[in-house]
Amino acid sequence: MTKIPTDWTTLVVKFQTAAVMPPPYAYFYTLQIEKTSSGLAVDYTLQYLERDEIDEEAILEEGFTLNDDFGWKGDLPEVWQDELTQLLNQTTLATEIKIKETDNYIEFLFKEGQSAGTFPTERKPWDYFLQELVQAIYEAAKKERAFELEYVRIDGDKKSTVQIEASFAKRLFTVQLNGSSAQIMDWKWTRQTMETIFQAEFLVDDAEERHPEFSGKYLNVGDGLWYEFGETLVEPTPESKVLPKIEQLMEKVIREASTVKPA
Repeated sequence: MTKIPTDWTTLVVKFQTAAVMPPPYAYFYTLQIEKTSSGLAVDYTLQYLERDEIDEEAILEEGFTLNDDFGWKGDLPEVWQDELTQLLNQTTLATEIKIKETDNYIEFLFKEGQSAGTFPTERKPWDYFLQELVQAIYEAAKKERAFELEYVRIDGDKKSTVQIEASFAKRLFTVQLNGSSAQIMDWKWTRQTMETIFQAEFLVDDAEERHPEFSGKYLNVGDGLWYEFGETLVEPTPESKVLPKIEQLMEKVIREASTVKPA
């Protein structure tokens, strides 16, 4: 076991989805990261795998195009260098590691031309960090927008709103209560919010485009549609209790944002 070199300036990450991941979802990417005075310089190259083994129609039916390979070079802000450095400092490396067919492949190289890489002994933190980093790349490349969510609660003539934006490129989680100035909250709220919200089932075909007017609780997740709790936003199974968790989360966000100074 070894630790990350403290004097690293360039890191190359090679990532491949788990062996059980079938086409058209399976992919491989190389991510070259360099420290700069203002953050990170990133060179990202993504390639989807084994798509020639399935019909083009099957690819299109899954919401893909016939060429989803992607590349981007650009810069990410200093906060990303800070987060990467922190995770690297907590990481132990191995020269060999056993990988199950359900595990993603993650390999590091720290020197140009290095033929043999090293592997993080704990992959879960890196799986999630790399998901966020790739999302930041797509946002910075203007391929995707920052995550947006609006929660509306109407009780008779009383109405309250919570507007949330999570920018992965900037690593900023901001909240507006009832149209007030935005509050910057801890980035940890991003993961908690998204993991809680998307446990529910969204009935897209029955959702409304009009802004809510009647008593109830509603969510808009940036797709232009309003989902009403218990009507078009429903439990994924009869036994699950996701909707109360979403309400509790929104109440926590409201309480937390109320104590934070405006950005």
